[in-house]
Amino acid sequence: MQLVLSTAYPTLGLRRNKRKHSLVIAIPSTISITVAIILAIICISFTVLSSNMVKDLITNQLESVSRENGLVVEKYMEGMNVFSQSIAHNTLNYRTLGKEKAEPLIISLLTDAVASGKAFSAYVALEPDKFYKNTPNGLSYYVYSGSDGIKTDIANNYDEYKDGDYYAPTKELLTSHITKPYLYETSEGNSICLITLSTPILTTDGEFLGVATCSMNITTLAELPYSKGDFEKAYTAFLEPDLTYVMLTEKPELASTKAQGSEDMFAYLKKQGSLVFEGMDKVIESKAYVIITPVSLEGTDLEWANTFVVDSSEAMSKLWTIIFSIAVIGVIGIIILLVMVIFIIRRALSPITPLTKMAEEVGNFNLDGCETDYDFPENEFGRLASVFKKMSENLRTIIHDEDYLLASMADGDFTADSRVPDSYIGDMAGSLQSVNKIKSTLGASLREISTSSDRVALNSRQIADGSTALAQGATEQASSIEELSSMIQAVDSEIKANALSATQASEIAEKTKASIIESNSDMERLKDAMDEIASASAQIQTVITLIDSIAFQTNILALNAAIEAARAGNAGKGFAVVADEVRNLAQKSAEAAASTGTLINTSVQAVEKGKDIATETAEALLEVASFADQTNEMISTITEASNKQSAAIGQINLGISQISTVVQTNSSTSEESAAASTELSQEAGKLRDLVSPFKLD
Repeated sequence: MQLVLSTAYPTLGLRRNKRKHSLVIAIPSTISITVAIILAIICISFTVLSSNMVKDLITNQLESVSRENGLVVEKYMEGMNVFSQSIAHNTLNYRTLGKEKAEPLIISLLTDAVASGKAFSAYVALEPDKFYKNTPNGLSYYVYSGSDGIKTDIANNYDEYKDGDYYAPTKELLTSHITKPYLYETSEGNSICLITLSTPILTTDGEFLGVATCSMNITTLAELPYSKGDFEKAYTAFLEPDLTYVMLTEKPELASTKAQGSEDMFAYLKKQGSLVFEGMDKVIESKAYVIITPVSLEGTDLEWANTFVVDSSEAMSKLWTIIFSIAVIGVIGIIILLVMVIFIIRRALSPITPLTKMAEEVGNFNLDGCETDYDFPENEFGRLASVFKKMSENLRTIIHDEDYLLASMADGDFTADSRVPDSYIGDMAGSLQSVNKIKSTLGASLREISTSSDRVALNSRQIADGSTALAQGATEQASSIEELSSMIQAVDSEIKANALSATQASEIAEKTKASIIESNSDMERLKDAMDEIASASAQIQTVITLIDSIAFQTNILALNAAIEAARAGNAGKGFAVVADEVRNLAQKSAEAAASTGTLINTSVQAVEKGKDIATETAEALLEVASFADQTNEMISTITEASNKQSAAIGQINLGISQISTVVQTNSSTSEESAAASTELSQEAGKLRDLVSPFKLD
């Protein structure tokens, strides 16, 4: 009977993945995951804080390098300023010596500045007639480095240098001025990029006498000992306020070109002292950190921005090293913690495995499998094991009793009662009540089935007799309906033939009407032709009258000619013969004209009669066309009525077909009902035979 129970309660079989739902795994895993998430959050937070700190340290380092490089260029520019001031001061002192004595001293002073290697050229330019008299075009001394040594130029070229960037601003501001980078073409035809530091030559009263300058090669400026910190992919550059590159340690050919950015940067530098940002750099062609600090020189108008650029990946390499170290330490810590938690909790939860096995045996109704040798501790697990054992014993007793009751009912005995009714306690009491209710319900149902089978057998025989009679009547009705349908189809064929004839007659009437209309048009054209003939005849009559008049006049002229010929005697005999011939022709023409006129009058009268006849014929044709229209309308009416009759006959025929189908269906259904009733009577007998073996109250 265990098979019966297993079939009755299939949902109690435990087919789940045991390890997937094991608390020994789930609880340590849940705790470990929670702790791991917390540690991960802590690691991430610490990493973010550390990265910010490291980023600040790196930024400070970059800013320190930038300021250090700024000091390098400031120191260099300060040295150039000292050179320039020294030249200006000594030149002013040499003024008292006179031009002849001062000139070699000034040239020597400029030569020493160039020979030091720090300046590409040294230059003194003087105001006209102020430093020396009789110099209306000014005076300038220029010493520079050439390919074959130091060279000197002396010129009176005030018009050339008065507006120069190294002269005019210095004259206006009366302070040292530094030019923007510019290209200078040497005497050898080479172009080099220079910047010039210009110092005014002033008297003790502040009168402007000229300038003393030192020009620096940008290449020399780029070769100063700038620091890169600990970075490889980095460079230093200096910018003018308009973002023009003064110098770059990488790609120096970009000097005097424009850098990307906003000119508001210098205003920001004056307020904040430095500027740090990250972006794409066109020099190192990668993402880079850019640190900008201001560069200035006291006593000059120098206002540069020192730009230190470092590749972002290299600058942040330390940060990523720290982040990686923290991540590795965090992962190792999480793994160690997971192992410890799983070991401790699995040891504490070890009794769950035998308890789970006991529960599975109970769930599978293998109640003898609840016995185990496992030594449960004196705690909740031990109490839970005792409860499982007691529950299995109670279930075993109840299941055996239900096996007995169900087996009795299976054998047809519905009078058996429970042998251990007191064992059904708690919620299990309802189980016994349900079994007793099933027993009583099935018994009552079987008794009712027995009674109903007798009634069904009787009624099915009556239904079979009625269905047979109904089938015979339906067969007779179907035969009558088929005859009626044949007659209606014959009438429908005749109506369709009449409609077809009427349609053909309508078409003939239409053709007749068209022919009449065409004949009427021909008659109208005939009448018009006769009018034209009459008009032409009238014109011919006029011409004949004219011919008759001409013939008469010709006859008179011929007569006069004959008289004149007679008077002439023998000389006019030939002329008389001609006159007689002309008169004869005139008489014949008059006679022919008279005959033609008579014929034409006769033709005109005939044309008038033909015109009258054509008019009467046209009117008759119009009347015939009107009759044809009336005939066509009557034929159309007949055709429409015939079509309507045909459609009505079609509907009647369709209805009769439907009735025939229904009658045939009724006949078939009646026959099927008779057969079904006979079969139902047989099944009722079988049902009565099946119920008879059961033992009922």
